[in-house]
Amino acid sequence: MGTIGFNGVIKEKGEIFPLYYGAAQWAITRECAEYIVDFANAHNRFNKVMKHIQFPDEEYFHTIVHNSPFKVNCIKSDEAIKRWLVNWRNIHYFEYPKEITVFDELDYDKLMKQEELFCRKVKTNQSEKLMDLIDLATTDNMGGVL
Repeated sequence: MGTIGFNGVIKEKGEIFPLYYGAAQWAITRECAEYIVDFANAHNRFNKVMKHIQFPDEEYFHTIVHNSPFKVNCIKSDEAIKRWLVNWRNIHYFEYPKEITVFDELDYDKLMKQEELFCRKVKTNQSEKLMDLIDLATTDNMGGVL
């Protein structure tokens, strides 16, 4: 998960939790998911404060994980080249120079070279040819995923 820290903290039970945010699309291990559930069940004030955060899906989980032993597995994506949602290294490749780029078939070669498992965004009536090309490249003749 790529994460960026910013000003702000939540204080609860004598602990201080600096706030972090990042992409809403990312992957975690079962152990990390269990940690998040246990944390959520034990930190009512934290949850109450997070209910009023502007983008909770991009802050809640990042803040918990980056204030945990699991933070060593996170990518802190505050390098200038990755700032402002331009290709954060997580499981999705996306570009967000001013608004999220919608990919089409002209982006096929670029997308196929990326390390990420997924791309975003694709859109009906704009990305169908791209999705067909990706389907052809990632399935065998028997219809199974390669």
